[in-house]
Amino acid sequence: MKRSLGKDDSDIEQQGREPEATTLSQQKRKREKKRRDELSEALNELSELVFKVDPDLKSGRSEYLTKSGQEAEKKSITTRTELIRYSTELIRRLHGENERKDKIISEQAAALATTSGD
Repeated sequence: MKRSLGKDDSDIEQQGREPEATTLSQQKRKREKKRRDELSEALNELSELVFKVDPDLKSGRSEYLTKSGQEAEKKSITTRTELIRYSTELIRRLHGENERKDKIISEQAAALATTSGD
């Protein structure tokens, strides 16, 4: 729906400037570009971190679970969606490893406590 020009708008046009609607449109484009730029920057940082954690991924030697979580397949990251999917799987895997290691440490600490208590 196009708005009608008011007195202020006609003054703006006569002075060689564009009406307020164009300014709002330009502001919207600027905000959207800023949002895209920030998203790209964040995804680049995520990508750098993922490659640092899993250097084999760059060479295509890394494996990760498919959507179904059933089987591992060799993948390389070519899209943003794949980056997010792989990052999610990597975090899950690292969290699982961390929990297993915490359990082992707790068991060893308990065994050490009973051994030193004798």
